[in-house]
Amino acid sequence: MAAMRKPRHPERCAIQNSTIAGPQNALRFGESGKVNAGPTGVVIKNSTLNGSGPYHIVNRTSANITANEANTFTGSTTMSQIESKIMHGLDDAALGVVNYGQMAGSYSEIWVDDSWAGTLPGALVSGHWFGANAFATIQEAVNAVVVPGTINVAA
Repeated sequence: MAAMRKPRHPERCAIQNSTIAGPQNALRFGESGKVNAGPTGVVIKNSTLNGSGPYHIVNRTSANITANEANTFTGSTTMSQIESKIMHGLDDAALGVVNYGQMAGSYSEIWVDDSWAGTLPGALVSGHWFGANAFATIQEAVNAVVVPGTINVAA
């Protein structure tokens, strides 16, 4: 009988300039029903993801995944549509977050609340994306807002 091997958890995994389609999900990291430690350092860029099933990306690991550089999520054009096709830390707090483009640089209206300190980038706070259009400090907001723009500071 063959010995069972433990799954490997590679570091620094890059997927780029690819078209990835799956009969169910385009990409899945980690094992179904578990929370794996890795892979870590996953970066997805300049790629088209087309999952025929419920998700384009499933992150069943505790590591964050960066997927925010020039990717196309087939059939999804708004942040809420993309979010609905990604299984990650916003669906299950034990999982890492997939940053799929909801990050800073494209918002002319930003919110600041110091109670958000320590929030993971990509997390949804009060209807805004932390690290994109929501920050814990005024300086972070100033660095991120598109000019001309508005920064709303919580009292």
